[in-house]
Amino acid sequence: MKKLCLLLSLMALPCLLSAQQKEPNLWGIVTIDSLNKAPYDVWFKKNYADYKPRPSVIGQLKGVSFKDFSIKMFFGTWCGDTKREMPRLLKVLDEIGFPKEKITFIALSSADSTRKQSNKREESGYNIFRVGCYIVEKNGVEVNRIYELPTLSMERDLLAIFVHQNYTPQYPAYAVIEKWLKEGWLAEDNISPQSLATQIRPKVGSMSDLNACGYVLLAAGKLKEAVKIFRINTTLFPDNSSAWHSLAEGWFKFGDKEKAQIALENGLQMNKNPELAHEFLALQKQIAAK
Repeated sequence: MKKLCLLLSLMALPCLLSAQQKEPNLWGIVTIDSLNKAPYDVWFKKNYADYKPRPSVIGQLKGVSFKDFSIKMFFGTWCGDTKREMPRLLKVLDEIGFPKEKITFIALSSADSTRKQSNKREESGYNIFRVGCYIVEKNGVEVNRIYELPTLSMERDLLAIFVHQNYTPQYPAYAVIEKWLKEGWLAEDNISPQSLATQIRPKVGSMSDLNACGYVLLAAGKLKEAVKIFRINTTLFPDNSSAWHSLAEGWFKFGDKEKAQIALENGLQMNKNPELAHEFLALQKQIAAK
């Protein structure tokens, strides 16, 4: 244990942490007027004005009846993807005359304890694993969603969703995880993470795909489900130190210090990133003090 703490301390020495002034974040249900005011108007108005939707696709969208459709926009004013893509999406919706009263804006948190949550939990039940997340509903039932950025362009993705074409958003693994959550597989002890990893492997693009999902579940209090997602991630990415750090954090919050320590040591053995060292050290101190 002493050797581990010493090694962590030495690795953390190169890390320089500086406080940064941040733009205040919106939280909860807001209106479009909020985005047209400082400080958000700086990025919102520019990205809205700069985007030029393809006229031919706009023409096709104008032929769609929006009578039964509505859109929920889960976003973060702290999120670079939101700042770039949400103004583009709204530009398209304005050009096709989509009713403004059928758009709901829900600003989510970036804090660890309320990760991707709104202040009144309007996101509950939607499993928002990435931000922005733009959910198209018909008669109150989800048709499909756009995660972070479109697969082609905002206007082409919207057309595919509105006319019920076969459409798969970014991060196809999340649809699988939503199914597992509904069926209770992530909370069932007899279903091994190795088996689930085999099923989901073709749909996972990178370690961060499942890591983001695990932290959302952790913040929502679904500790057993979060740990299983982190275990799947270390099965898929056994050489990734960040995946092991996340698993250690999950086990620690679940209340298993021994397994948290093992995961931490596994991650430390392969860590080559000095900037991650202080995170290992901080978690090690929490585990030791508990």
